[in-house]
Amino acid sequence: MSVATKEGVIDTTYAYYQTKLQRKYWFTTVIKTPKRLVKKAINVMTGKNKFSGNPDVYDPYRLSEAQLQQIENLLGKINVFVDKKTEVITLSFKDPDPEIAALMVQYIEEELETKVVDYRIRKAQKDCEYMAKLYEESKVEYEKAQADYADFVDHNRNITLERVQIERQRLEDEKDLKKTLYSQWAQQLLLSQAKLQYNTPVFTIIKPAAVPALPSSIRRLFLLAIYTILGFLISVGWVFLKEPFTAVIRKLKAD
Repeated sequence: MSVATKEGVIDTTYAYYQTKLQRKYWFTTVIKTPKRLVKKAINVMTGKNKFSGNPDVYDPYRLSEAQLQQIENLLGKINVFVDKKTEVITLSFKDPDPEIAALMVQYIEEELETKVVDYRIRKAQKDCEYMAKLYEESKVEYEKAQADYADFVDHNRNITLERVQIERQRLEDEKDLKKTLYSQWAQQLLLSQAKLQYNTPVFTIIKPAAVPALPSSIRRLFLLAIYTILGFLISVGWVFLKEPFTAVIRKLKAD
């Protein structure tokens, strides 16, 4: 999908943004490097790298290692929570750029709505299309039977031959049969359309996607700073308290 910020600073695909433009933190790279190395070693040992696709061409049936990594990173940013009691679906997306996060939530919301509707009404829609086809065929056949009967009656007025009366009765019976079938298929079509309407879920956006004013979680740099300060305080405290603490332990053991 394409992403574009309001000021036009970013206007590209999300795949390019994720690999080339997205802000990356050094400690994230440090944390993920061992995992990537282990995964790469496993792929080499199992021979999976032999079937890697072309990184410059997107083929869903033959993805490259880089493309698989992009998909894994993308899935890790998406959070979907479904409240089964209220049937409310909550979507969230994490990204360093708040505008991009809001755009991705909006895109996921539209895709989710399309997929859910398609899944729920697929069978009912096929049944409705089939009924519409039978209805149209029966309509054509009924109109043809009507025309055949009318032509026969017009061309054989004031003729009392038994053969003519039999043929007239046959055409009238065929017309009535086609009319009955036409009426039945019309009724079935209305029922299938009502079923399709009933099975089609209705989505109401309670809270639309918006650019967040504040980060949804504490930044990692802030956490790193907190841990660094705590580590420093613990180290300093240990330096000053080591001797008194050791003395107390020795005294307790001596007693």
